[in-house]
Amino acid sequence: MKFESICEALLDDAVTRAAEAELRTLATENPEVESRTLVDERGSHWMLIRLDMLKARRDAASGAGTRYMEGLCDVADRYGFTIVLQTATRGDLGGEFKRTTSVARLKQFYSRFGFTSNSGRMDYRPELPGNMHRNPRK
Repeated sequence: MKFESICEALLDDAVTRAAEAELRTLATENPEVESRTLVDERGSHWMLIRLDMLKARRDAASGAGTRYMEGLCDVADRYGFTIVLQTATRGDLGGEFKRTTSVARLKQFYSRFGFTSNSGRMDYRPELPGNMHRNPRK
């Protein structure tokens, strides 16, 4: 392995660890929001934060989900990560499947933070998991 490749791998690992630490802090600072994130390295070209779940408790203060998303986007921007997610489906599918009463409302919520659909002709990115993504802002 070339010296440059080793240095790049070490830097990527350090960035991943730093982002993971900030995500843990974000979760601790927002106890009214239940979330599950995963930092996912996909080669040396780009790195992802996968948002697998975001749910504000019923008794949470208004804006709790928004505050969490603002913090998540700040972390992603700081480290140059793309955020990906799969919106919940409508109705009760049971098991591991997420559910919501309004898919359109969820998509509108995430679009406020710069997320775009990953299924449209203009924004389609087949290498990304999920149906919405947000590229880092510089």
